[in-house]
Amino acid sequence: MNYENPKYKKLGESIIGELFPKLLNVKIAWLASDKKKMDSGRLVFADCRKVSEQYDWCCDYDFIITVYEPNAGRFDEEQLKILLEHELMHIGVEDGRLSIVPHDAEEFTEIIRKYGIDWSEPKCK
Repeated sequence: MNYENPKYKKLGESIIGELFPKLLNVKIAWLASDKKKMDSGRLVFADCRKVSEQYDWCCDYDFIITVYEPNAGRFDEEQLKILLEHELMHIGVEDGRLSIVPHDAEEFTEIIRKYGIDWSEPKCK
């Protein structure tokens, strides 16, 4: 089941204000899912989808970001912020047009440069 998550919304909106001001007027639904998601045998922590024109008449959002809690539930707040930053990088705004931006590598190279390739690994305490 998917449901709106105020924690993800608050974190996401703070990231937008700090790093993605071009997204301030983009309407994003911040969802949590209790489903485990896999793709090609790998865990999917979250995804970002553009609401298609077929459904925009009944959905008041431009994009939906879903965090798959069984996969990302162990993330600390820093890792969760990185995850949401990653998902926000998928939102493209150019000349008033909204689009989905694909990865430039398996992971966005900017995320790797800033946080390292292993940002999603469990941390030793």
